[in-house]
Amino acid sequence: MIFFPNIAMRQIIVAAEESCPEEACGLLWGKRCEADVYVASVYQSKNCADDPRTKFEVNPQLRFDLERLAREGEMDVVGLYHSHPNGSAKPSEIDLSRAWETALIWVIIGLEEGKVVERKAYKVEKPKERFVEIDLQVVNSQ
Repeated sequence: MIFFPNIAMRQIIVAAEESCPEEACGLLWGKRCEADVYVASVYQSKNCADDPRTKFEVNPQLRFDLERLAREGEMDVVGLYHSHPNGSAKPSEIDLSRAWETALIWVIIGLEEGKVVERKAYKVEKPKERFVEIDLQVVNSQ
């Protein structure tokens, strides 16, 4: 299961709606506790893909900076998020072809007419072959 503070999920929703019709993307910062993932914050990224309407690519410098920061504390990059402006929060074939890190959770936001209609989380069960949906819980921030 993955847990989000409501403010972090709201940031993702705003980014997805503002980026439409292009895909929004970013990284999830938090920690793992056994089988669960707890998101502390999200880092929005510029979509560096060659066609941001149909695919996403997180800025490699953002990933590098966060990985370096992770060495200094208890938190780490625990996943990524991106949006699908076509309404479906299911992984696309392009997503599957880029899913090789089994430690990262993928959160996909589906939009219709520029508004979020669906949000789902997945883990990579078999790199580049299969995602498995996991529970996503949004909790009140303290």
